[in-house]
Amino acid sequence: FGSSCLWVRPGTVHCCRPIMIGRRHGGSALLHLLAAAAAGLGPQAALAVTGNALCADGDCINCIYCSGDCYTRCTCYSAINVCCCRSPPGHYSKGRSKVACPGGTYQDEDGAKACKPCSASETQLYNKNFRGAIDELDCLAAECSTICDAADSKCQANNCDSAPSIIRRLVGPPADQDFCNSLSQPIEPHECAWDSENTARRRGVGVALAFALPLAVSLATAASSTESSA
Repeated sequence: FGSSCLWVRPGTVHCCRPIMIGRRHGGSALLHLLAAAAAGLGPQAALAVTGNALCADGDCINCIYCSGDCYTRCTCYSAINVCCCRSPPGHYSKGRSKVACPGGTYQDEDGAKACKPCSASETQLYNKNFRGAIDELDCLAAECSTICDAADSKCQANNCDSAPSIIRRLVGPPADQDFCNSLSQPIEPHECAWDSENTARRRGVGVALAFALPLAVSLATAASSTESSA
C-alpha cells in the first residue's frame, strides 16, 4: 500500500496509506470491479461505494479523528477517494458514517461499534436527544431533569428514557426503527441496531475487499507499466 501520508484537502484531513492505480487503463474502475467480483457483488454495487461494503464495524468513511497518533487510525483507498477511519469518542459506527451516542449512553473510546450505558438504573431517566456523550459528566448533563420538571410526565414520556431501555432498543436485531426515528436527529435504518443481521454479511464483504483491493492494485499497476514501456 506504500508509505503512510497526510492527505490534506479543503476542510478535511485524512491519514492514509495510498493505493496507486495505473490511470491509462482505467485503474479506478478495475479496482471497483475486481473488488466487487471477489465480494460477490455486482458492478453497480462496486461503483457506488458504501460503508456497508468497505469499512468494518467501528470504522466510518472519511471521519478522521486524531488524538496523538494520527497515522494508524485510517486505511485509505486513494483511487476511490475513501478512507476507513476509527469512529471518534462519543460515537459508534456500523461501517458507514459515525453516529453520535443517544442520551443515556456514552462512549469514551474510539473505534466503537456500540455505546455504553450511563447507568444500570431503570428509574433514572435521560434526555434521549442529548447526543455524543464521552464520559460520566456528559451523562449527568443528559439527565432528564435538565429538560423536564419532576411532575411533568408528558415531557418525560416524549423526551426521556432509562439507559437500560435505550440499550435494549439499540442492541437488536431487529432494529427498533421507531425509537431511532423518534430522535431529533434520527438514526438511519442500517445504523439503528448495534448487532444487526447484516453485520456478518458486512464483515464477509470487508474481508473479501481486503483481498481484492491489493489484487486490483497489482493488475492495474502492471498494466500501466506495460503501456509506459511500450
